[in-house]
Amino acid sequence: MENGFDMIRKLRRIALDLLTRKYLILVILLLVFCAYFLPSLMLGNKVAVPDTLENCLRVKMQQFSREETSMDTFVHRSGGTAMLPPYVGNGVVAAMLNPEKGILIRGRRALELPVRFYPVVSVSIEGSEEVREATVMQLVKGLVHHVRCSRKGRSCITVQSTLYAHRTRPSILVQEVRITNPTEEPVQVQLNQIGASDWQNSQTETFRSPSQESDPVDCFVTWGRVPLADQTVLAAVASVRLPDGAEVKPSSSLALRVTTAVAYSDPVDERSSNSSETVSRLLKEVVSEAKTSLKASLQIASNQLRREHTDVWSSLWESGFSMSVSRAQNALNGDRINATMYLLLSNVANGQGLALAPDACYGGHSTMEADALWRRVDSEDDVAKLVASWSLTLANHGCSALLRTGVESFLQAVLLSMGALRFSTKHLELVRHPRDLHRDMSFRNVRLGNVTWLNISVEVGADNRAVLFTQLSRDDVPYFACDAGCLDAPLSLSRERSKIAVKLTEPLTPLLYITADQQHIAELKHAIHVREVVEAPAHEHHVIALHRHGHHLGGLPALFWFSIAFLVIVFHLFLVKLVVHEFCDSGANVRSEPLRYA
Repeated sequence: MENGFDMIRKLRRIALDLLTRKYLILVILLLVFCAYFLPSLMLGNKVAVPDTLENCLRVKMQQFSREETSMDTFVHRSGGTAMLPPYVGNGVVAAMLNPEKGILIRGRRALELPVRFYPVVSVSIEGSEEVREATVMQLVKGLVHHVRCSRKGRSCITVQSTLYAHRTRPSILVQEVRITNPTEEPVQVQLNQIGASDWQNSQTETFRSPSQESDPVDCFVTWGRVPLADQTVLAAVASVRLPDGAEVKPSSSLALRVTTAVAYSDPVDERSSNSSETVSRLLKEVVSEAKTSLKASLQIASNQLRREHTDVWSSLWESGFSMSVSRAQNALNGDRINATMYLLLSNVANGQGLALAPDACYGGHSTMEADALWRRVDSEDDVAKLVASWSLTLANHGCSALLRTGVESFLQAVLLSMGALRFSTKHLELVRHPRDLHRDMSFRNVRLGNVTWLNISVEVGADNRAVLFTQLSRDDVPYFACDAGCLDAPLSLSRERSKIAVKLTEPLTPLLYITADQQHIAELKHAIHVREVVEAPAHEHHVIALHRHGHHLGGLPALFWFSIAFLVIVFHLFLVKLVVHEFCDSGANVRSEPLRYA
């Protein structure tokens, strides 16, 4: 009988163990489900229904979505953090949508000298109840947009302003305003045009000018002195005069164009004996120049004026740089690079083309390693300091000839400095350590000669080894390349991509040499004295993982590893509980077993 009870107890214990294991499996599956699927389900269930204003703003922003994804455009919505201030410039004049100092003209190294004239016109809707707004920076086109949606009843009134400093007409600033009224009632708008403010001893006169898009328009010109250290700059600003208000008819829109022309002299020392005559003459010249520039621009249609500007800006970006996104903390990425390059180009005027002789540019370590050159900017002063830092850095590392030639050559100097690409007397060389090539990157249209352009790419393969690729813009001009040490036979370059191994030498030498002189590159191996040349080692896995995933743990998210660790701990605790339980049950059974005698 007792044997029967023992058998029942054993079966019951086995059943409990099996049931407990089933519970454990269920708990594990539930935890995995919660860790991976529950957050997405919870977010998926929170479908926000946009209100009228949000929907209005979203529709206006859709046209910029593709450019925003490629980091060619930045969209800053209210409450967020802007990548850069709403800044426009062409190397001669600059301004912001919300200027603190007015118009900026050329100082020592940047557009940093303030003229207390505020060219941007603000628009307010009478009777509007609530507002949503966003600012858009179109870097490739050199445009800044401000979109504001105002609620009026159950409808949305839209005010869109576009500001740019004309790239080929360097004295011209243009603001285009479009007010859209979809309601069935007229809308009254107020136009706030500040003009000169706190410009000491300035003078203003009015005049009229013919316009291509309307009847003759009222204009005004303001002129005066702008102090610069112990010297004086004579400046004049001419602009279109707007009325204080306007009416937008039902189911229609109103378009306005505010054109501003700026002219200024070189610095003048008013302490000289004939300064009064010089100042008087220069003031007349800058006033006449500003009025003439304004009248000329008013004879051009708005679409044509903008197209002239955007075509030149777009052509500037044909040369450039791209890099794979890094998720490492504080890593330099494409958004910061594009924003910085835009501010630099906005402070350099058009020149006479590209410099024929780049001298020894660039003769330092890669500027990508200098955090101060990629710092965040929020104001006009920040922009001026950033541009001055870059100009000083490039000038002191052999790029002075490029800086003097104009915006296209300035961009070439920036690209050379980023890649630590250096021109010597007869060749171009890439001066980087192999360990620095742990991200994919590409240099686009680096100028080699008068008519030849070069693309250089770095690609990190599945084996974590970096490889170089080169490509020319044309085949009719011969160019040759060799890798570090130049011990292998030179490689003839063409429009097809050429693969070049990354090698490590002792002592360290450039990774790549490119020249049009075949004899020169054949002789380089006798001038580069190295003790050892080996293929560069693969990058450590944790370095690649840090950039690709933001942590050293590899491709799986950190939550996965925390979940696994949690489950292992729970499982071992449960296992300990089973062992203790079995031990206690066995001890109790032994002690309660009755003695039997034969």
